Amino acid sequence: MMKTRLILGLMLMLFVYVVQAQETANSRQARKMFDEVYERVFGAQGATLHYKVNVANLYKTEGAIWYKGKKIPFQKQ
Repeated sequence: MMKTRLILGLMLMLFVYVVQAQETANSRQARKMFDEVYERVFGAQGATLHYKVNVANLYKTEGAIWYKGKKIPFQKQ
């Protein structure tokens, strides 16, 4: 019984140690880049995407989508 509790306690401590997120320089840089891109796309600046699709000459389409704030206009050409 004591041995089982000891093993379970050690496993729990190991689990808690592994679950803790470690903030590294790489993770801080990745988060900063994500926040900047997210703000550019969905913020006041906005973003534009032009596309052209051709599926085996059966379906062809092209157009543009742009994001600015919460508006997502779509224009099919």
